[in-house]
Amino acid sequence: MKAVQIREPVHIGKVVRNALLFKFRDPREGAVSDRALLEAVERLFALLEERRIAYLLVGHIALLQYVESRNTDNIDLIMSRSSLDRLPELHKTGQDGDLIRAAFEGIQIHLLLTSNPLFDEVRRRHATRQRFVEREIPCATPQPPTPRRKHLKAGFRATNTVSVIREALGQKAFRLKSAVNAAVLDAVMVGVSTRIEASGPITDIESLKAAYGKLLTNESFLTATGRATADEEYVRTRINLAVEAMRSVR
Repeated sequence: MKAVQIREPVHIGKVVRNALLFKFRDPREGAVSDRALLEAVERLFALLEERRIAYLLVGHIALLQYVESRNTDNIDLIMSRSSLDRLPELHKTGQDGDLIRAAFEGIQIHLLLTSNPLFDEVRRRHATRQRFVEREIPCATPQPPTPRRKHLKAGFRATNTVSVIREALGQKAFRLKSAVNAAVLDAVMVGVSTRIEASGPITDIESLKAAYGKLLTNESFLTATGRATADEEYVRTRINLAVEAMRSVR
């Protein structure tokens, strides 16, 4: 995986710390030691590297490498069950299908297992390496790569997914409210990149705006981007709806 740097490196420990400070405004509730938390994040990623664990950072912390978004008090990782078994330091606190909730020295961790075909696909094909303040870490890409990308027209490079969305939607892109919604981002990125791969560069910005606006009024899409966003059925639903919405964009 080749390292790709889009923004200033994110400090994972500070992202988690800031989210916790906001969550526990009353210091009597869940007081957090800054130094202990920052060191715990360092130890977590050092442990993953020392054990040679194949994993991928996803979720809001990965998103922060590419766009501004809210802080989050949990770290989302994709890995296999066999890799998880080699990490007894991660204490399981709950499970919902292929999503395991765990804790490591006070840090909440969400583990998305590669027994889910979608999570496995993301880890294998939608990964790069990103420089965070702590270290260089395997991280989800902002735009899923496609096997046939090298066969696309040269115009695709100039009118790629990121730039055409930025031109059409500006700072409002991916926002249901004030902050960027990661579920909207992944679905729309896939929808637009699929449209570009199938039919070439997008030249009608207004038609993209219209398709995006209509998508955000779709109740099924809003449900699939508003709760349980790691649920496989919701992931499939929102991506299918986004692909269908972008199909008619000119």
